Amino acid sequence: MKTILTKTRVAIVGLGQLGASLGLRLKELGAKSVFGIDLDAAVIQQAVDAGAIDYGNTDAGEILPAVDMTVICTPLAAAIPFIQENLEEFRFGSIVTDVGSVKGAIIDAVREPLLAKGIYFIGSHPMVGSEQSGIDSASSDLYADRICFVTPTEDDDDEALQLVHDFWRPVGCCVIDLDVERHDRACAETSHLLHLTAAAAVNSVLGQGDVEAKLFACAGGFRDHTRIAAGDPGLWTEVCKQNAPAVLAAIQAHESELAKFRKAVELEDWTSISAMLGTAAESRAKWYSDYSHDGGRNICRDDKEFNREPNEEGES
Repeated sequence: MKTILTKTRVAIVGLGQLGASLGLRLKELGAKSVFGIDLDAAVIQQAVDAGAIDYGNTDAGEILPAVDMTVICTPLAAAIPFIQENLEEFRFGSIVTDVGSVKGAIIDAVREPLLAKGIYFIGSHPMVGSEQSGIDSASSDLYADRICFVTPTEDDDDEALQLVHDFWRPVGCCVIDLDVERHDRACAETSHLLHLTAAAAVNSVLGQGDVEAKLFACAGGFRDHTRIAAGDPGLWTEVCKQNAPAVLAAIQAHESELAKFRKAVELEDWTSISAMLGTAAESRAKWYSDYSHDGGRNICRDDKEFNREPNEEGES
């Protein structure tokens, strides 16, 4: 089925896991043109060879003036500087979006300067990715049946906002609009905090005490709980930096819950321990069955509110 993508020229900035995966999917969908921008010429060639992009260049000025939409898929630390350094290169009337997990910082930094040049910035955050990185981990189905948050602001152009929706839907995402502050707070509590607690678990278990014995004792629970501690330290440091107030609040809330367990253990209050564990088990089971990507019900696939496809004109 034709979508807005068949007549849209797209530039992907950053050809790592998220950027290259997006390119692969866009090419599957028959996007008019997919261009790539990356600092590494070898990565650009790899993306061309893999069929993720039609053409790429390390010089953004060779690509940005010719495209209708630019998707920033760089690490957070590079996203804002890239836009600021290339402000004069974006085509008038084009749309810029991104895939970062923090929205407030980038919107505050680039939305108004871009708008002054006649360019629309609409923040996006597809809930994809893993502890892996780089083009070698790219997959055309990375975005399939995944939520993509779009974070509109009060004065956004309605047509530009709709085009961003119509971009992500055929890629495979169900699109949910969410206020910027709510988005950053939710991601701090459900993602950013968990990277810190996973790292803290590794450091507390393997950084002190009888490490020799614990190395043998670490099994499935340790592996599952700490998987994301293998993520890129630089990336997650930048996440904490850009979303510091929300991350701090999430840490404080987590400490409060952990303190309840500590107090119950100190008081040998096993009834309270059992009740808190039971509440957690019930809540997780409901989340997994109703909202998890691989649970029994996938809202992107099963909920008519989210799985609408755009028509041939790109309208939902």
